[in-house]
Amino acid sequence: MPLRPCIWLFCSLLFAILEVQAFGQSGIKGQIGDENGNPIAFASVYVKETQTGTITNRHGEYQLHLPKGNYTIKYQHLGYKSEKKQIAVDEQLRTVNIKLAAQALQLPAFIVSSGDEDPAYAIIRKAVAAAKYYRLVIKSYQARAYVKTFTTMEVPGYMRKLSELEEEDTTGYFVRETVLKTHYIAPNTWKTHIISTRNNDQDTNQLMNDFVIKTIYDPDFMGGVSPLSAKTFRYYKFRLENTFIEGDNLIHKIKVTPKAKSKLTFRGKLYIVEGSWGVHSFSLSTLAYPGEVTLKQVFAPIDNTIWFPVNHNYQLEGNLFGLDISSQYLASLSNYNIKLDTELAYNIKSEAAQIDTTGLGDLNNAKTNNEDSTAFSEINFKSLKDFNKAVKKIKKELKKKQRKEEKTQQEPAASFIASKTVDSTAFERDSAYWEQVRPIPLSKEEKTTGLMKKLYDEEESDTIKSPEVDTTGSGIFQSIYSTIITGRRQFLGKKLYLHLGSLVTNTKFNTVEGLALELPATLTFLPERKYELSANIRYGINSKKLYWKTGLNKDYDIDSWQTNTISIKGGKYISQFNDNEPIATFTNTLYTLFLRQNHAKFYEKEFVLLEGKKQLSPKILLNGSSEYARRRSLHNQSNYSFFYKDKKDFTSNLPKNIEQKEISIKNEEAFIVKAALTYRPTQKFMKRNGHLTLIRSAYPIIRIKYSGAIPGIFNTRPDWHRIEADFEHQSQGVFLGYGIRINAGNTFAKKDISFTDFKHFNGNQTLFQKSNSLEAFRLLDYYNYSTSGAWLNVKSIVKPNKFLFSQFPAVSLLGFSEYLCLNYLRTEYSPNYWEAGYGLGYVQNQMALEAFTSWDELSFQGFGIRLRLELGI
Repeated sequence: MPLRPCIWLFCSLLFAILEVQAFGQSGIKGQIGDENGNPIAFASVYVKETQTGTITNRHGEYQLHLPKGNYTIKYQHLGYKSEKKQIAVDEQLRTVNIKLAAQALQLPAFIVSSGDEDPAYAIIRKAVAAAKYYRLVIKSYQARAYVKTFTTMEVPGYMRKLSELEEEDTTGYFVRETVLKTHYIAPNTWKTHIISTRNNDQDTNQLMNDFVIKTIYDPDFMGGVSPLSAKTFRYYKFRLENTFIEGDNLIHKIKVTPKAKSKLTFRGKLYIVEGSWGVHSFSLSTLAYPGEVTLKQVFAPIDNTIWFPVNHNYQLEGNLFGLDISSQYLASLSNYNIKLDTELAYNIKSEAAQIDTTGLGDLNNAKTNNEDSTAFSEINFKSLKDFNKAVKKIKKELKKKQRKEEKTQQEPAASFIASKTVDSTAFERDSAYWEQVRPIPLSKEEKTTGLMKKLYDEEESDTIKSPEVDTTGSGIFQSIYSTIITGRRQFLGKKLYLHLGSLVTNTKFNTVEGLALELPATLTFLPERKYELSANIRYGINSKKLYWKTGLNKDYDIDSWQTNTISIKGGKYISQFNDNEPIATFTNTLYTLFLRQNHAKFYEKEFVLLEGKKQLSPKILLNGSSEYARRRSLHNQSNYSFFYKDKKDFTSNLPKNIEQKEISIKNEEAFIVKAALTYRPTQKFMKRNGHLTLIRSAYPIIRIKYSGAIPGIFNTRPDWHRIEADFEHQSQGVFLGYGIRINAGNTFAKKDISFTDFKHFNGNQTLFQKSNSLEAFRLLDYYNYSTSGAWLNVKSIVKPNKFLFSQFPAVSLLGFSEYLCLNYLRTEYSPNYWEAGYGLGYVQNQMALEAFTSWDELSFQGFGIRLRLELGI
């Protein structure tokens, strides 16, 4: 799925579109409060003459620099009656404090009987029809903005004690300010220029403004289902709460309620302008890891027909591993330069736009189940029929243009194109500059408090302090520590670096080698085309055998959507019978030493392997390899474990199998050829700064694979051929998500085949599960059902929006989700194997606690708890 707004907010990577013009020290400042004097946080301030806006901070304070002159200033906040003031600005920064009255209920509540429809539905139907217009009418625009992100992280007491933090340092504050401008060109191109920015890492890669890709008029707004999409009535219920007059406009306040709470649906308030049926403002919330995000936008009429968002206010509240997180994102937009599509641009607002307050009585008397009642009949597009014709014509012309461009392009067309430039002085602005351009005053907390105090100290310096270089002996200690414990990357030149793996994490134990020490190293050279040289050395203490392997990899035709590769590898190494290595090395070490269970089964091979990958088209990928190998059997060389030495024995290194009762691994030579063709019917791409990136597609993946052993090359004897097919499809809906993978095939012409070349299935007999839900069984023996015949393998997962624990909103807010799995395997020589289970997932299901049962035919086989960590342990 597209990127969700919670990720943008939590990482503080969101920035809006535009720059605020500095005007010196003239302008207005003040505080906005309610009738009781309480400050109103994040209220909107908009200047009609300059199309300039701002937002109050959390204390209701605002400031806006303007040149000398007379202005019409509009103050507003959802739930309050807006105020307009005529204000004269001279050379000074004038103080203007405002009190907003609560929005009065101007339309008495409708009494809707069971057979009637709430009048909100008639309004939403017209707004949905108008959304098409607002999506297509803008040909291009340029704009500016000031953007501020403010994030707080509350450190719980136990973390503070472990980290030896002072009590005042238990709250971390992160502030980022950005001034930028954007240029949109229909239908899919955005250009962003960052004028200035102030943050703690100076990472310009984090300054692309993803949120501008979508508006509430888009059907998939923020990765979810927009209340103004064509299928809105399938997912939402609506209720008209209020209708009020603002200037010359009649505004309808509509309550939006999802039929099922989901990360793809919203709840809250939507304000629609009568006649033009555009959005006046909205406040919508949705579930988003690690909590709930609230999206607020205030629109203003840029001309008589187009309302545009002038203020954005997004807030995330959540909890991540005990950290209470609050992230506030504010964007104040201004200085629009909009060009409309002349074929669509006309005044869609009713000529009867001058609202007569006496008409409210007619609204009250309207029949609520009649869409054509006098209350809501003023939908005066030129005519709806003409409008739809114009929309279809433009869409048709756009598709023709895209097809023509695709034929002339060497690369696939992008559905979204974005580019970003950063001003050379973007990080060098001083406090005086920020005081001029900042329309949203910094609060006391935002200025410098808690863990960020050292990064932001405006009294001493406006620049961000760089970390001091360690010139003491601790630097040498750190170097040794990283080499032994975590691994080390050492740059040997501008485009050459060496990566050494960790000695600790690459220390292994198994019954075939005993204690095994491995040192992986990779030398990477990054010229225009990438080369990578890798080498592994491994020594078994008990087996007294030295293993090694090396490889040279070359990437060519490099792009973010494709990287064609060719590589050659070779050596003498140890390998699991299943090349997918279903049991991770670390897990096998734990089970061998602590539980005296040696699940991993190995053989030895000397090999030369040539493999490559070629992207034939955006939809088709070709993989191929050929390998010559000398394969030898291995036997247990160690009987050591920490526990259970007198209670049980290790199993043989030769697996048990239902088809081949007594497995004997031949010392043989083999020449194996493999090829795979992967096809996806539709692929979508986005382009950022000239680089294409693949967008995850909702279409299925189809793979056709061939593998075989060719005899007569040197002394090779194995002779067999195998064809298999894969079908995989995953989808996430509002009410239900699902995934399915079907793998089937057969081995034929089996003149000579050993157990090494059987079709193996990813089983699991440990607490830990490293693969994703569609890749592995949870309780299946690793090799018992391996086959040289035909097979059918089906894995499926269903993700209901509400099930057991997910019925409770707090569970979803914490990032948990639930799913059900059903897996099936049948081979030519085995019974029907079934397993079913339930999972409680966390962090996008990267971690999960699972409970599974298994059956052979209808006979119960077992039950197991699994901890799935897609971390490869």
